Amino acid sequence: MPAPKVLFLSEIYDHDLFPSMARGYPSEWLETIRKNQAIGAKFMFGGHGFVDDAATMKAGLEEFRTELAAVIAEGKRLHDGGVYACHSVTDCDAVWTAHWGAYDGWSERPIQEADAVFRVYQEADGALK
Repeated sequence: MPAPKVLFLSEIYDHDLFPSMARGYPSEWLETIRKNQAIGAKFMFGGHGFVDDAATMKAGLEEFRTELAAVIAEGKRLHDGGVYACHSVTDCDAVWTAHWGAYDGWSERPIQEADAVFRVYQEADGALK
C-alpha cells in the first residue's frame, strides 16, 4: 500500500522464524528481500511469525535477510563439500551436520531446516522447478 508505505511480504519474510524455503529459489528470495528493502516502506508484514512495532519489523527483515544468506551459505558449503547428501526433505544427512551458529535457536528450525537445505541443494544442482 503505497500511501501509508505498508509492504506485505507474504511467504518471503517470516519474522523471527527459521526460513523453510519450501517454495521458490533461495537466491531469488534473497534478492527479492533486498529489492523490497529498497522500497523504503515504513511498516513491513511477513506471512508468518511475530508482529511488532514498525522499527522492530524493519530491523527484523534485515536480520531475516542476514539469516537467509547464512542458511544459503551453509547449504552451499555442505553441497559443495560433496560429503553429505540431501536427496529429499526426509532423506537429508546434510541437516545433521549443518552449523547454524546464531540462528540455531530460531523458532521452527527443527521443522524447517531440512526444507531449507534441500532447496539449496536443488538450486545448486539446477533441479528446482
